[in-house]
Amino acid sequence: MKRLAPLVALGLVSCAKGPEVGDLAGWSVLLITIDTLRADRLGFAGYGPAETPNLDRLAEEGIVFEGAIAAGPVTLPSHATILTGLYPPSHGALDNGFYGLPDGVPTLATHLKGAGYATGAVIGAYVLHGQYGLDEGFDFYDDRFRQPRREDQDHRERRAERVVDSALTWLRDRSGDEPFFLWAHFYDPHAPYDPPGRYRTRFATQPYDGEIAYTDEQVGVLLDRLRETGHLDRTLVAVLADHGEAFGDGGETTHGLLL
Repeated sequence: MKRLAPLVALGLVSCAKGPEVGDLAGWSVLLITIDTLRADRLGFAGYGPAETPNLDRLAEEGIVFEGAIAAGPVTLPSHATILTGLYPPSHGALDNGFYGLPDGVPTLATHLKGAGYATGAVIGAYVLHGQYGLDEGFDFYDDRFRQPRREDQDHRERRAERVVDSALTWLRDRSGDEPFFLWAHFYDPHAPYDPPGRYRTRFATQPYDGEIAYTDEQVGVLLDRLRETGHLDRTLVAVLADHGEAFGDGGETTHGLLL
């Protein structure tokens, strides 16, 4: 299971020693979910070809939960669990496309908005469009995708840099000094594997690793901007995957049937 379990890294990246839990009142929260990310394809996990310096730094300076297991092997059910704390039979979002989170189910955004937080989300794939209910509690939920055909909906995505650009725009333009909860969802490591630019050449034989390296770069852009603006000093950063990728483990090439 370890090779298929999602990474969960909790990074207090601005502090040599993180604060006590009781001292986190008023801190902002940055939740980064990276779709289809295998824990064993990261540098800090010992994978030699990895180029993941930003995730490696989070792991070094934060806390890594090695025993985390996804609640579902597809995007919507797993993210619904991440945001509600409920297992799929309880929250009802049992599969991509045909199910959704029912109205009124409280999410992490619901709770933090009630505590005075500004809440924003930028998603990287149509499978998490607001019509499926995960926009509950968010002031801003960027799901601006062209309506795909039913057979194409699992493949409607946008690059990590577009996710970062939208997230930074929201952070810049929001009004007030209240703490924020920002969820940034990156879909790039999901099949089909097609890393952009130099990553396509550098990882020509391992394009999945190239997608991860590119996503790591964009995670670094987001964290660097927060550091430059001083926000990172009081921001709790959590990075996790919704599920992994099988690559033949258990007889499955990608994911969706087996946990």
